[in-house]
Parts: sequence; C-alpha cells; structure tokens
Amino acid sequence: MKVTTLSEIKGIGQALKEKLIEHYGSEEEALEAIRQGDVAGLSSIEGIGERFAVKIVRTLYMKEHNENIEDFLKTPDSVSLYEKVLAFIRQYANTNYARSKIVLLFPLPAKQLEKILSRQELMKRNFRLTKKVKDILPALDQQLRNIKPLKLRNFSIDVASRIILTTDESVATKLMKSSINQYCEVAFLDEPQQLSEYLEHYDEIIVLTDEIMYFDDVPNVISLNLSDAENIDALLPELNLAFFSHNKTVLEAMSKIAQLLLPYKDDPDLHDIIKGIDLETLASLSDILQNLREDGSPNVDMDSEYNRLYQAYHEIDELLVEEEAQVNERINEEIQNVSVELKGEKLLDLLKDHQMDLEEQFHNPRWQSILEESLATIFEEIVLEAIERVEKKLNLKPDESELLQTLFSREVVYPLEVNQEQRDKLLSYLRKKLAARAFELKSQLSAQLKPFKNLTITALKAFSELDFSLMIGKFILNFELSFPEIIPEKTGILVDALKNLELRQKELAGEITLQPVLYSIGEAGERPNIVGSERIVILSGANSGGKTTLLVGLAYLTILAQMGLAVPATKAKIGCFDELHFYRKAVGDTDAGAFEATLRRLASIVISNTTKLVLADEMESISEPGASAKVIAAFLELLHGTPNSCGLFVSHLAEDIAALCEAPIRIDGIEAKGLSDNLELIVDRTPKFNYFARSTPQLIVERLQKMSKDPERRIYQTILEKFKKSGVELESSSKDS
Repeated sequence: MKVTTLSEIKGIGQALKEKLIEHYGSEEEALEAIRQGDVAGLSSIEGIGERFAVKIVRTLYMKEHNENIEDFLKTPDSVSLYEKVLAFIRQYANTNYARSKIVLLFPLPAKQLEKILSRQELMKRNFRLTKKVKDILPALDQQLRNIKPLKLRNFSIDVASRIILTTDESVATKLMKSSINQYCEVAFLDEPQQLSEYLEHYDEIIVLTDEIMYFDDVPNVISLNLSDAENIDALLPELNLAFFSHNKTVLEAMSKIAQLLLPYKDDPDLHDIIKGIDLETLASLSDILQNLREDGSPNVDMDSEYNRLYQAYHEIDELLVEEEAQVNERINEEIQNVSVELKGEKLLDLLKDHQMDLEEQFHNPRWQSILEESLATIFEEIVLEAIERVEKKLNLKPDESELLQTLFSREVVYPLEVNQEQRDKLLSYLRKKLAARAFELKSQLSAQLKPFKNLTITALKAFSELDFSLMIGKFILNFELSFPEIIPEKTGILVDALKNLELRQKELAGEITLQPVLYSIGEAGERPNIVGSERIVILSGANSGGKTTLLVGLAYLTILAQMGLAVPATKAKIGCFDELHFYRKAVGDTDAGAFEATLRRLASIVISNTTKLVLADEMESISEPGASAKVIAAFLELLHGTPNSCGLFVSHLAEDIAALCEAPIRIDGIEAKGLSDNLELIVDRTPKFNYFARSTPQLIVERLQKMSKDPERRIYQTILEKFKKSGVELESSSKDS
C-alpha cells in the first residue's frame, strides 16, 4: 500500500510532520527520504534520535511492503542477534545511505519465500560484482566515503556589487518583480548617458539591450541581449554554480568513481545497480570542476587574463609597500653622493642677500629652487624606475599602467610616499576588470556544468546503492560465506563447516582459530547414516565445549538465510521457517513471575501452527532442576506434535528430560576428551549424533588444580577426590586421551 502523507506513518504527529517538511523541503521529499531509509538525515532533526528514526523508516517500509520484523523474529534474543548481523554488515559501509538502508533488510517468514529467493539473487549479484571489482575496492571505498546527500536549495550568493540595467522599461519592471531582484539591484536605463551614474558604485554592470552601445573604455560593463532577461543563469550564473561549489567534494568523488568503473561499464551486474548512468560523461566532470573554487569563483588557472588580473589585484598592496621602501632607500643612497654646483651668476645672486644668517639662507626660496633643480632629475629617475618595476611585476596593460604614472609624487620630498588616492583608483579599476572577467568565466562554467546537474542527482542515488551492494558483497567475501540452498518442502537444517558469526569475526582479526562444525536437525537433505529426521533435539555435553556457540551459530545461519544472504558455512540446506524463537540462557535469579512469563511464551509457541524453529539455551534455569525437567519434557512433546517445527535445546538435564518425554527426541553430545599439555579442554566441536555426553566440571577442576599452587591447589585436589570416589574416570591429558 503506497503511503501518500506523513500522517499515515504511526508515530508522526502534526509537530513532527512540520519539522520533517521544513527539513526536507516538502512532504513528498520527506516521504521519499524515509522510504529510502534516511536514518542519518532523520536523526539530525531535533527531537528524533537514531532509534526513533529507525522505527519511522521501518514503519513506512513495513506498511508499504506488507512485511514486519516481528513476523519472523519472535523473541528479543532473536532481534538482538539480527541487530548484531546488521552491525557485522554495516562495518563495510562507506555511506550513511548504506548504513541506514540495511535496517530495511530483515528476515522474512516462509510465506514470503518468493521474496526471500528474489533477495538471494540480488545478494548473489552483489557478491559477483564485488569479486569483479576487488582490485579497485580500496580506491572505490576512498571515494565512496565522500558520497553524501547533495545540497539542492537555499544557496547563499553574494552579488551585491552587481546591477542589472536594461533599456526596456517593461523588462526592468518584470525583473524587479522576479527573484533576481532579491540578489542584486535592477534599474531602467532611460538614456545611455545615465550609465555614468552607476560606474563608480558597482563592480559589475550588466546592460540588457538590443541597441548598439559601445563600452570599450568601461572595464566593468557586460552587454547582454534583451532575450537573456528570461534566462536567470545568464544574469546570475552563481546560482547554478552554487550547486556545484557547495557539493564539489561529493561531485568530484562521483566523477572519480565513474572513472574507476569505466572498465566495467558493460558488466550487467554493475549496469543493473547504477541503472545506466553515463559513466563516460560523469568521468569528465572532475576536469571541469578543477576550474571552480569552493566559494563559487573561477579557479585562477582557468584563464590567463583572469589569472593576470587576480594576481595584480591581490599583490599590488604588498608590492607597493616594497617599492616605497626601495624608492626611499635609493633616494637616501643617491643624496649621499650629491654635490650642488653653483655657477657664478647664481652665487652672486645669493650673495646679495648678505643680510641673512646661515639658517635664513637655507630657507631662502632661491636656495630651495637650486636644490630642487639639482635633485628633481634624481627623484624622477628613481620614481620612473619604480613605476616600471611595478608595471612589469604586475604585468599591467597600458590602460592600467596609466594609473601608475602619478602613484608617486614628483615633488622633492623625503621620505617619498605612495599616493593613496591614486592607489585606490588603480585597485578599483583592477577590481572592476577582475569582476567583469570573472562574470564571463562564471557564465562559461555555468553553461558547461549545467548539463551535469540532473546526471549527478541521479548518480548520487546510483552510487549510494552501489555502496550498499558492495557493503553486502564485502561482508560475504571477507567472512567467506556461501549461499544456502533453501528447500521449502523440507523442515530442518543441514550445515557443513558451520562457524559462529561472532567468533568468525574474531578469527578474521587473528584472535582465535575456529573448528568448523557439521550438524543436522530435522529433514533438509542428505544426512549422516546414523541420523534420522528427528525434529526435536537435546544437545548435551561439556562445559565450554561449544554447545551455546553451535546454538547461536544456527540462529545466525537461519537469520542470514531468511534475509536472503549467504551464511557462515561451506554448505548449507535449510527448510524455510515462518518463525524463529531463540532464547539465550537466563542470567540471575528466576522468580515466580518470570517462571509464569516463560510458561506463557512456551504456550504461545505450541499454540501457533506455523513452521517454526526453536533454539533454547539451558531452559532449566527457569526453575529448580526437577520442575524444569518436567516442564521442558512436556514442552518438547507438545512441540513435536506441531507439524513442521524444529527445536534444539542445550541442557545439562538431557537424561532427566529424555526419561520424562514420551515423544521421540534425539540427544546429541559434545564431548571433552581431556586436557591438553597447555591445560586447554580437548573438544570435538562437532556433536556426536544420538550420543549423551556428560558435562565436564571435573576437567575444569583438574585444570585449576594443575595451574594452581598450594594451599589453593590442595582445595582443588580435595574436590577431584570426590569425583574419583563417585566413579567418574578422568582423561586428564592429551597423552592419556
């Protein structure tokens, strides 16, 4: 059933609905995000934690797909194992999308066998593809880590220094009422002469006109046709570029992923996942993005003229400081070597003022005239050299160099300073030329990048899905899993070389070495000759021998198989189940209330007529041993009476239960043979079929006795004597065994 409103999702009230719409932009987009499993995005909204986000996502999924996580996983312990499965898989994800979407992949009951088998085919495809691209997986992972949701709206651009002028009053009126007027000023240009009013106040002046107007001597006027008034990208290319600059890291990663995948572009498994994305076109995007900076401006390397103007504008102040210092240093040096020559006529002229003392003579205008005349040439030469150096270092053009000529005063003064007013004029002139050139380049970039927008939005979904697929594939590949054969007409499990998923993780980390297990319950294919098709089994045997590990391993196998995934075994056959009831060993005291609750759960299992698998660890902890044996025996009889049900029960009361149970049940055993030279239990982890194996507390005591020193050792020796007196024979070492 297709959900069309947020209110249809249980748990979403009006307040939360408004938050979701505000966050995603619309109700439709919020629904689609939930549908895609956007747990990360939902969790970022105030008031929604990760647990509630998962609940929202699953609620919508279950409503639309007629699935329910509780249809198959019938106990909290079952759900706990399933969550661990997700954690194992999730460690191979690079994107929040993959980490989130995995919560929608839960095990399905046998009634949805067709969907389970369909999923299995998808998982096989994921595994095949992962193996094919194995060599590039590290590079793919590196780029996929940068795949994040794209920002699509609410971009902030700064074009306050721009004005749009038009010679058509109706166009001006239309633009003033449009969204363009929110970003920059729009005005009607009644007469060309009015243009001068705007030249000093705006760095970029865009003139929309079909008239012939010449602006060759104005550096910051861009002329566009009136028809461009309909094209927002022509007037505000920054809006389109903002999408690419804000998302540059993600888009570059997409382009590099496309480059990595190009050799596999014709592979049907890849094509099925990325849904026909044009990899060649997308691969070319990174080259274009090199010309765009993250602030939305063109890269200085994009264009030589833009580079020249950019460097000149940004380097001029530092250069002028250097030149001012150098000019004054030169003046200082030159004046040290200056000698003023007075010819006879000038000397006589000065002597006429014999009434003046020496200080007055120095301030005599005639003296100053003679000094200036002597120094002016030196100053002029030094200033001209400085101007030439600035012009050369900044690579200025003639129109720009004109503003340099009065940058230094020609007056004979010391120290000589830069004319700040002239410096401001030059900077303003360069800034306007730079802005106009930047606008042209941004327009070019916008036109080049625009076709990529829809492609990248589509590619985001495809590459997010690719990460999900590779996450599954890497999980299967690294854990060395294999796909089980699902036999719906049978009820049981047959597994060869089973490894508990939790311990397999430790084995992969080099912490332990596992002993794989062969085992069978019920009827699911070929079995060892000594094993019948018993559906109800009690597993007996050694403490720390692996009974619980096997029980948990079978639960993991069943969950994975009915998720459509591969399982931790070299070979597995499974008859599909409708329900999984998994119970860990109870920890702590069990009171009357807990005992009653356990009885109610057992009753509900028996009442249900669906195909079920029951896996229980030491249920005798529900009460005292005598009562527990009676309860378990009665339960096993009732469970045996329900068709197509299987059960494996780990118990230390196997003999007592078997004696009380009238239904045909099988007892298997995991036996400890003794202690190794390293005082470790010697155990064959594969159970012996139709074999009662005693628990081995005495071996644990012997181990402690051999590891300890007196007086503690004497305590363990006394306990061992009690075992010997009871007639229990010990196989205490690897040599004896």
